[in-house]
Amino acid sequence: METLFNKNKKEESITSEQFSSYYSLYYPIKLIIDWLCRNDIRKLKNRELCFTIENDRYIRYQSFDSLNQLKKRIQKLIPIKIDIGAIYNISPRYYNDHKQTSDLIFQEKELIFDIDISDYNDVRTCCTDSDICSKCWKFIICGAKILERILREDFGFQKFFFEFSGRRGIHCWVCDKKACKLNDKERKMIESYIYYDRIIINEKSTKEKLNIKKRKFVEPIYPSFLEDISIIKNDFYEILKEQDLLNYENIKKLLKEIVKMYFCLIDMEPIDNILNKKKMNSIDKLQNINKHLKAVEKILRNTNNNILYHSESCINEFIMNILSPRLDWSVTRQTAHLLKGPFCIHPKTGFVSVPMSLQLLEKFDFNKIPKIDNLLKKNENDIKYFNEYKDFFDNFVKNINNE
Repeated sequence: METLFNKNKKEESITSEQFSSYYSLYYPIKLIIDWLCRNDIRKLKNRELCFTIENDRYIRYQSFDSLNQLKKRIQKLIPIKIDIGAIYNISPRYYNDHKQTSDLIFQEKELIFDIDISDYNDVRTCCTDSDICSKCWKFIICGAKILERILREDFGFQKFFFEFSGRRGIHCWVCDKKACKLNDKERKMIESYIYYDRIIINEKSTKEKLNIKKRKFVEPIYPSFLEDISIIKNDFYEILKEQDLLNYENIKKLLKEIVKMYFCLIDMEPIDNILNKKKMNSIDKLQNINKHLKAVEKILRNTNNNILYHSESCINEFIMNILSPRLDWSVTRQTAHLLKGPFCIHPKTGFVSVPMSLQLLEKFDFNKIPKIDNLLKKNENDIKYFNEYKDFFDNFVKNINNE
């Protein structure tokens, strides 16, 4: 099994000279500014940028009047990371002069989502913590598929892209004008709808007790719920097989809790007997449980005609609890939150944070991620991959700026 990153792997040591060369030769600064300013260079002076320099020192509230001014600042500081913030009512660089009488007032910022593989630690069996491989990357792809459908169909957003974070996950930047104007409360409501409101059970941070939400059992649970299931169902069974999920106690517990929510006082002994069969794989276990639930459903419906008992919805809940996008709430909800922008170098891996569409994300190959040392060595493949991602982003920016 290929592991891209693991805790035993030596982290990259990237020199200031390498960062400086990358910014001079590859970093598409004009393209980044075209994206952030949307045909209005005046927005640059009120947009907060943050530079992380050596020893993880942060220089916040940076803003610039021109592209050249920003270039000179980057050349002088040689940041290991460039974070992007919001557009405010005043230039953030003057914040210290104004904060006693007039704080920065938010004007606009992209709606952003952050999905990290470590948030799937309770449902993946191939890796742990920040480790990631091609098998558990499928959790990220499924999360992105659901997120894109929700953004397009449930909220009507059209202008967004995904970005490989450089190590263990992805970011999604929604650039529609109406999305950029959302305040913290509105962003929180969207983030809650995408995950917390749609998922019936999730693990508490202690992982000692399941947090079970009450559900009004009406079919369908959400009008779009079944659309999400149809998008990821094939992926789910592939993951179920690869990860052999139902041979792990925490996943068994999750499934049983969902069954209890749908079937109340059902005798769980047949379910336990299926789950505890050591020589049965996870696919067969789920199929046998589904067959048992359908039989129970038929009996109960004939008895009291209650729509509470619904085996298909029960299994769908299980699928969604496994594969729904797990979001870093602070990134989405807080307009003051900063996030690394596209084409930055991840300081611990040396990989470029490349932007992409969902289609590119589905074809994403760990072996085709451009890396700073390979770019500076003029490696033809890395330059080719870098240019492909750059071309995608160039087309994306042109489309939103021609709106």
